[in-house]
Amino acid sequence: MATNYGAVAPPPPAVAELEPLFPRSRRQLPRIALVTGFACFVLISTTVLLQAIEPNAVNKTPMEFSTRVQAMLEVQPLPEEVTMARDGPALYQTRHKHGQLMKRVVIEESNGHRRRLHSVGHHDEDSAGGNTLARMRASLLTKARGFAAFAHPVLNVAEEGDGAPPPPVQRRLKVFPDVKHQEVLGFGGAFTEAAALQFQQLAPEAKLVALALYFSKAGLGYTIGRVPMNSCDFSVKSYSFDDVEGDVELAHFDDDVTHDQSAMLPFILAAQAVSLNTLKIFASPWSPPAWMKAPVVDKETGEVKDASMTGSADPQGLSGDPELQQAWADYFVRFIGAYKNFGVNMWGVTVQNEPEFAAPWEACKYNDTAERDFVQHFLGPTLKHAYPDLKIIAFDHNKDNLFDWTNTIFDRDHDASRYVDGMGFHWYAGGTDRRLDGTLGYNNLERTSKVLKAQESERNFDGKKILIGTEGCNCPGTATTSAQALFRAERIAHNLIADLNSFSNGWVDWNLILDEFGGPNHLGNVCDSPMTIDKADRSLVALQPMLFYMWHIQGFFRPGSKRLEWEWSPTEEETDTVAKVDYKSSGPSGAIPGMEATVATCEASTRQAWRFTPEGYLQVADSTSSHKDAGTCLGNANDGKLRSVLLVACDQEGAVGEFAYDAADGTLKAPRNESMCLGRIGDVQAEGAGVHVVPCDADDAAWKLEAQPGGVHYVTLKSDASQCLTAGWPFLSVAAFEVPPMTLTTVDGSEVEAGHASIVVTVLNEGERGAALDMLIDGGESVVSEIPPKSIQTYVLGA
Repeated sequence: MATNYGAVAPPPPAVAELEPLFPRSRRQLPRIALVTGFACFVLISTTVLLQAIEPNAVNKTPMEFSTRVQAMLEVQPLPEEVTMARDGPALYQTRHKHGQLMKRVVIEESNGHRRRLHSVGHHDEDSAGGNTLARMRASLLTKARGFAAFAHPVLNVAEEGDGAPPPPVQRRLKVFPDVKHQEVLGFGGAFTEAAALQFQQLAPEAKLVALALYFSKAGLGYTIGRVPMNSCDFSVKSYSFDDVEGDVELAHFDDDVTHDQSAMLPFILAAQAVSLNTLKIFASPWSPPAWMKAPVVDKETGEVKDASMTGSADPQGLSGDPELQQAWADYFVRFIGAYKNFGVNMWGVTVQNEPEFAAPWEACKYNDTAERDFVQHFLGPTLKHAYPDLKIIAFDHNKDNLFDWTNTIFDRDHDASRYVDGMGFHWYAGGTDRRLDGTLGYNNLERTSKVLKAQESERNFDGKKILIGTEGCNCPGTATTSAQALFRAERIAHNLIADLNSFSNGWVDWNLILDEFGGPNHLGNVCDSPMTIDKADRSLVALQPMLFYMWHIQGFFRPGSKRLEWEWSPTEEETDTVAKVDYKSSGPSGAIPGMEATVATCEASTRQAWRFTPEGYLQVADSTSSHKDAGTCLGNANDGKLRSVLLVACDQEGAVGEFAYDAADGTLKAPRNESMCLGRIGDVQAEGAGVHVVPCDADDAAWKLEAQPGGVHYVTLKSDASQCLTAGWPFLSVAAFEVPPMTLTTVDGSEVEAGHASIVVTVLNEGERGAALDMLIDGGESVVSEIPPKSIQTYVLGA
């Protein structure tokens, strides 16, 4: 018997005024296939989609709409049997000088187990035909060209005639399929009011493309969504669902969540339909209703300010009155129930968005003990009684304090850990230099994962604890130049890869869509997003370069994927070749004060070239003009939160490290305390470990200086000459995963695996020099290819 893949359950209850559009009987449900076959990535109830996409849909019959969609997306009829052939060995590439679209650009030559993948320019996708995921991706990208715009023109960099590019450096990468780490929970974005309002004004075709790019299996394949509970800064105004002061019984709570009906709920319902109801939705509060909060006292005048959802008392924004704390916990239950009534079943909540920040927009500050106690005595028991399977995620703020908060929340002397299912974190650095966002705290992520893993094994928790990025975006505003757009794309891809390599289970972007200025935001805190409204035609969505960089990661490492161990494994010949490469050919280091200093595999780049100044400072060699005229140098002390040494401005008095190299024992001594030296941090994995100031007899506190022309040195570990002191991170970043077979949903709701597991490797090159890559899959095949400058590539290989 043929199996009908991709059918979905009956649609959830509609918003009240649209309820007549939804058939009552499962047998009545009209179904359309936006793209079918092996991916079966969008097969949904027509009416669910229509309510969010086309206001006049009631005047169209399901057949008329289905025919229109099929014609637009060139849909093939659903086959009798799904093609089980997997995607096959392939190379996907995005290179900014050729445009932002991800392409499948590969010709394969096979010699036994050794494959050579050639990039053939940047032509259209070379799909194998049939109903494969490769074909589905190609079809979706083709439609994106027709019904979307591009936010920035193509960069004119290193084109032919501009001079020969530097020769690629030889690099050897080894992947170990038998050494598996954490499992991917998923990726996603936030359904803010700002995003929903932008989606609402798109043309129907642009809405379909946006939904498919984000939520279909051929696109980014988002399976997680974040929803603000009450207003946030990306709302048009402050609001809550119970503004009646003293209403601790919540008798006036708006169970219709009226404010969210017009834009937010239809957007979420459409996304759920396209994702085949696989979205894990979680709610995050920015602020309780004003009457539940502690009074804010002006520090200068002592004046008590009027109650407001914006701003927060310090150190605790929520009232200390137990009755009000219980009312706030009950408010969570009512909000979750209200959304459930509209067909949005919450998977989880975070306790508080950015609890360490008394922001000028909606905010409610906690310290770690206050949040722990609120969960232990109020929120945890209340939520787990009402919704036993609901996930509670603590913290939801920046990585610098994540480890310390985790130790407090999971303190064995308190019961909060009985209720908490994991820790959430943001990508921000917390300062005024937004170039530091997405650069810090990866060692803290790994330390946090160890705490969570120990909790699982020692305390017999039910289920694995979750470590997930709950917010990240580039700010301020949208990118204004192609160069800035590329920088933001690279930064977000770097952060995704680094988070995953540091044991994160997933990552959630901030706003899904914003206007061309990065709003609306009722406090003017505008930011960027992967999609924005097109400036020339506001009915179209403009696709940012970051969308395609993110696609290389999120679109391939689907839920259930397991991270694989990998390492740079240079031969002696390759090590010698790298040592002879001109480090300046890699392009500017981009090192700025505030970044962490780390140890990573040597790549002969400006990020690993150091110069000793006459004062004894260790300066990033190319940084003399990157921070005024002072340059960027290694700091002199361990950061109290990150536990590593940061880069500082070379003229920052009292902060610059004065290190003296002792050739006898290889130590870099701090002259003001010669018993203390620079060393590699040892409580995290070697690749990307930070450096710290430690006693000189500590492990990995001995170095070797490799002299380069112009008084420059590579600073390598004496115990392992392949490891170099690095400003930030290397230009080449890698993530490797074992990706499970595609899971398809049958008409009776059961799931069937189609295809085979794959090994997927993504390599990001932020430098201006290419790399000739020899990738070895331990115990299996090998691949030879080249990754161009300023590009990102994803390799899909057989398991």
